[in-house]
Amino acid sequence: MGFGRGFRIKVLQTVSFLKTMRICLITDTALKQGDEILQGFTGHSLQQESSIGKAFLYEVDYMAVLVEDEGKAVSTLKRIKSDLNLFLKPLLVLGYKNLEAYKSLSDEQILLPVKASEISNKLDSLNSIAEKFQDFNNNLEDLNEDQQKDICVLRYLSSRDEDFLSPERNTRSKVGYTYPLLRSLYDVAMGEEIDRLEILEETGLIRGSPIDNIHTCPECGLYNINFREVCPDCQSIKINQENTLHHFRCAYVGKEKDFASDHKLICPKCLKRLNHIGVDYDRPTENFWCDSCGLNFSEPQVSCFCLNCTNIFISEEAVHKSIKEYKITRNGYRAAKEGFLTESGWVGVFRKELNLYRYEVFEEILKLEINRCTRYKSHSTLIHFSLRKLETEKTANQLSDYKSLRHDLIRIFQDTFRNTDIATDVSPTDNLVVLTHTDQGSANRAMERLNEKLNLSFKGTIICLFALQELSVFEGDHHLLLNQLQARLDEKLVVEEKVEG
Repeated sequence: MGFGRGFRIKVLQTVSFLKTMRICLITDTALKQGDEILQGFTGHSLQQESSIGKAFLYEVDYMAVLVEDEGKAVSTLKRIKSDLNLFLKPLLVLGYKNLEAYKSLSDEQILLPVKASEISNKLDSLNSIAEKFQDFNNNLEDLNEDQQKDICVLRYLSSRDEDFLSPERNTRSKVGYTYPLLRSLYDVAMGEEIDRLEILEETGLIRGSPIDNIHTCPECGLYNINFREVCPDCQSIKINQENTLHHFRCAYVGKEKDFASDHKLICPKCLKRLNHIGVDYDRPTENFWCDSCGLNFSEPQVSCFCLNCTNIFISEEAVHKSIKEYKITRNGYRAAKEGFLTESGWVGVFRKELNLYRYEVFEEILKLEINRCTRYKSHSTLIHFSLRKLETEKTANQLSDYKSLRHDLIRIFQDTFRNTDIATDVSPTDNLVVLTHTDQGSANRAMERLNEKLNLSFKGTIICLFALQELSVFEGDHHLLLNQLQARLDEKLVVEEKVEG
């Protein structure tokens, strides 16, 4: 089953809202009918299985874990939350000791022994979660595994009363914080799950509220940085702060202890006595001294030393990272319900950079632009383009770094389109753009240059297929224009798929 050796499964059934609710109870040892834990589930029929597979677990409505061995229980919870088909199932944890450690991986906790009424209340809470699943579209076949996991995160947030994700401090994490629930789901090193949350935030599906700011090493990405004061000249850490004197007569500057002689101040350079401050000498603000090079300075430089990879760098080069508590947005609720990442694909990469309009608004603007160009013979061109990722052997490596991909795409599109152009998204891969005051020939050259830049940056793994039409010479309404461009683009897509095949 994958939940560790020695686990037993019990299936509890109860009728709720005219539906039989099935509860899977995972324990270390088999429980007998008279056990006090089972007495708490009064009114439930019990069926015990000696062995059971995951396929059965997918059919139950709730899951419960009895904590008898802490390490084994945590391992079980993590395995449950790492399975796409079990991740969303309401989860109850029962145990005889403090259950705080299990809050991030479960929905409800019961400290045993307990009255039957409290167990009933907890089950009602789990049932309210399960009821929300009825609104979800379960057809996720068009999404890859990572996208399905993203949908699971959004559905988790939309189905729980606490619709937010909070990080936990953990010194074993590369950034000092972790989200245990998501780390199990995405199956990544501790702290790397934050990268997925940042992507969901960038695409507008969740919204983050900072709770801490950290700095990481630009070389290895870990937060284990020692900030050190060093000499601004030789970078030595052997610096000291000491009182400093400046003798006016000979201009000598030195440490006060070097002037001290039998309770008097004698200049070590000219051997003259210093009597009155402000007349014979003053005290400079440069009170730091380097024992390595002898430099006298007012403020040390802050240097960073990575305790993990020994990289040394100035503080300005440290990578700033914001640790956040995340809440689901309105678009996130919609994506969770529909099972479709409306902000995914290429559109999510440059939504802000292209200043995309809502499709309904874009249609109205397009109608006005067609009328304007027809009447005044102005030159504006409508482009329907689709970004396609070619499935080559080298694609996986070249496109694995999302942030690098995003940066390069933004740069290319900013070089191609102007802030006066009007754009909207049709799908996660398709966009419509009106290039204002641009004839069809110029628009065609702009798109060809865009493809050249894509080819140069991504070595042929991403191409842009497009169809375009100058508005002033088109006869018909905007619906006909959009349909014709879609048909032309579809023809190019068919040809491209044959070439790939």
